[in-house]
Amino acid sequence: MRIKKEVLFIIPSLEGGGAEKALIMLLRHLNRKKYEIDLCVVEKRGFYLDQVPGHVNMFHLFTNKIVRKTITGLHRRFNISWPFRKLTRHIVTSKYDVAVCFLDSIFTDMLLFVDDRVCKSATVLHSSYRTNNNWYKFIKGEYRKRLQKRYRKMDTIIGVSDDAIDEFTSIFSGYENLCIIHNPIDRKGIIKKSKAFDVGFSEEPVNIVAVGNLLPVKGYRNLIKACALLKGSGFNFKLRILGQGPLKKALNKQIYRMGVVNFVSLLGFKENPYPYMAQSDIFVMSSFSEALPTALCEAMILGKPVVVTNCSGCRSLVGNGAYGIMTKQTPESLFNGLKILMADSALRKDFSKKSSQRSKQFNIKHAVEKYESVLDQQPVTDMLIHEVF
Repeated sequence: MRIKKEVLFIIPSLEGGGAEKALIMLLRHLNRKKYEIDLCVVEKRGFYLDQVPGHVNMFHLFTNKIVRKTITGLHRRFNISWPFRKLTRHIVTSKYDVAVCFLDSIFTDMLLFVDDRVCKSATVLHSSYRTNNNWYKFIKGEYRKRLQKRYRKMDTIIGVSDDAIDEFTSIFSGYENLCIIHNPIDRKGIIKKSKAFDVGFSEEPVNIVAVGNLLPVKGYRNLIKACALLKGSGFNFKLRILGQGPLKKALNKQIYRMGVVNFVSLLGFKENPYPYMAQSDIFVMSSFSEALPTALCEAMILGKPVVVTNCSGCRSLVGNGAYGIMTKQTPESLFNGLKILMADSALRKDFSKKSSQRSKQFNIKHAVEKYESVLDQQPVTDMLIHEVF
């Protein structure tokens, strides 16, 4: 009788982000006959907690945010690691053939804390480390040296896009155990969910949707400024931003301050955002940095004309402007890009067709097969393929 491989996945939380959604999708599609899967959600929080498949054994390190911040802060800032290490070894007691930190962060170090219980380890790069200042500002001095040691001990380093790998290697050179695996995206499921309900958009204004956590890297401040310029130019539109995060209060204040209350709305996290996306006229992504923007992939699957900023992740998906409007990372440029599509319904139809054409490249089966190659411990060199969308 064939024995299943024991596999551990680690993720910081299951909040409503692209990495979290991708992990849920992967867990649903991995071969249950081949793998016995444990999932450590480091902090017990997130909208996707109840979407973890029933066959996956889920456990947690922290149920208290303050305790988590204290222990991990000591580890990252002062290299006081014994509390984090002791807790990890107390909770992660099983032995695993492969362990994967699905969202590279300080929690990748958990793999090193239990290296005597893990045969092979991997971490997944979901950020573009040079252009994402949330990461880059910390990569210096002694902490940078610690990161270099961390990655040397990984058996596999997975990037979700060419950009993610390229930016990683521009900072941390000399690693050969790299591969690219795009996030698994359930094309059929997205299309089915997009028809679940009517969101009640009015036909008269141009309906614009953005999806993503309310974080500085998403560039929403610039997007709201662009909307103020659109209002000043007499355009009739409605922007709805789907997502939650620490900038909610600040963005709401900006919306009121700039006088666009009737034009911009923060709708919060939506478990099923696809009807909002499908029934919109334009999808916009105003980010400063992305690795592989899942929401943009999903919008293109739904055939939406897209406006994106020229940043890592986005530019390759839209073919440097061939499959969508690409702008600079400024309010004025976003204004101009949105204005072009808003003023020309025929152009919107053209870019809608181009999005649908581009989205044919998103293949969940291929992504799952490559992750299974990692779990089956196939040589990394067999997977070092730079794919182009």
